[in-house]
Amino acid sequence: MAAATNALPEVGLVQPARRRRQFIDENATPLGALVWRTARQKAKLFDQWRVAIGKLFPSSARVLRVAWALEWLFGQEGFAYATDSYLSRKLGIPVNKIQAALQDLERAGGIIRASVFVQNKPQRRIWPSSQIVQRSPPSVGGRDTPHKDAQTTPRAGETEYLGKHSSFQKPRISSTAQAARREAESRDARARLRENQQ
Repeated sequence: MAAATNALPEVGLVQPARRRRQFIDENATPLGALVWRTARQKAKLFDQWRVAIGKLFPSSARVLRVAWALEWLFGQEGFAYATDSYLSRKLGIPVNKIQAALQDLERAGGIIRASVFVQNKPQRRIWPSSQIVQRSPPSVGGRDTPHKDAQTTPRAGETEYLGKHSSFQKPRISSTAQAARREAESRDARARLRENQQ
């Protein structure tokens, strides 16, 4: 009987390899995490991170929802320590789907997960990864944003707008207001005429 307990499991019953939990020091930042010094740098990096995630997962709403929730939770520290159950309650997504989305984000290089001991209890932390930002190709093609009243946008390298500038149309004034304006103008003209005659 002892030999039967050491036998390999059936082929269909093999469990997938589980991810080993990585522990780091409480005040450490894992290698490859997004880091910044100023609020301006943070805004730029998070914008690049958000765009890269959107390009990598354009058809996976669940992964995008989890990524956007994490972005809000990263805060000033640069990491989120939300549990799977917290994200599940917050987003209304089952826990197993949250875990799958986090795994997809980690495999794609969008996040880095590591754990620390806080008051002798393990706490998982999630950092945005710089790997996905570095791999994201720059946006090419398209046109620049139009400025002011231009009908067409400038093409790359051009300084002038193509086409005519659209004339800004004044808002429509009611017929009563137009009649009042004409009456006021004629009254002013009569008053000026009287002043000139005197």
